Amino acid sequence: MKKLFTTVLSLLVGVAAFAQNTQTSTTTIPNDGKQYCSDLSVTAKTYDRGIKGPKVIFSPRGTLAAGVKVAYKNQNDVSIQVLEGSPLNGNTRTFSIIPQIFYTFKHNHAIGIQFDYDRLNYVAKNSAVPGFTTENVNGSFFTNTYTGRIAYRYYNPIANSRRFALILGGFVGVGGGNGQLEQIDDFFETKSTYKIQNFNCSLFFSPGIAIAISDLTMFEACLEALGVSYERNTQTDDGKVTGTESIFGARWRPDLLSLKIGLTFQIPVM
Repeated sequence: MKKLFTTVLSLLVGVAAFAQNTQTSTTTIPNDGKQYCSDLSVTAKTYDRGIKGPKVIFSPRGTLAAGVKVAYKNQNDVSIQVLEGSPLNGNTRTFSIIPQIFYTFKHNHAIGIQFDYDRLNYVAKNSAVPGFTTENVNGSFFTNTYTGRIAYRYYNPIANSRRFALILGGFVGVGGGNGQLEQIDDFFETKSTYKIQNFNCSLFFSPGIAIAISDLTMFEACLEALGVSYERNTQTDDGKVTGTESIFGARWRPDLLSLKIGLTFQIPVM
């Protein structure tokens, strides 16, 4: 009897040990950006490619940033041949000013609004088109365009620097404006005047660079690198439409002439 009891007890101890060895264990995989092997039947190994986000907070959460950017372009249009006419000679001047305000809703991530005012002036002088007119083509053209934008930007510190960061983001904008076209005769008298109405919309990726001049002041430079735009100009004479122009454009590379620079002042609000 004693021998039987000892045998049964040994069997129970063996079964318990076997069950303990085959018991399924659960392990919580840490959320630390690394990849872990979830199969516990093999030795767990970590895998880290070394690609990590910036550790430096360039624009802290809860920061309100207000500033303004400007741009100026002066272009001489010469030697533009029109059919058999003399080359068109003209000058184009474009001035832009963009007040803006951004709110950093997450470290280095900001969303905001921009108001873009553009002034374009074009003057043509002494450009004859034989066969169509015996007079030189003289005149001027200007437009005032107002565009509202919703923009997003991400500040990516360069080499974990607290002073230099890449600006990655873009904007979507809709606006319009007005202008005037004047034709001038050889005696510099106004022959005719037309009113111009403008509508435009755009979607652009707009990268740039930010340099922290001080703790709360940043210098910014951004340009339009990739996107699409649409513009429509309507010409009227005493309320009657005399001509329309529609321009659809796409840009797939950076345009240095779209470079805009300015200052931004950061105000901690949270």
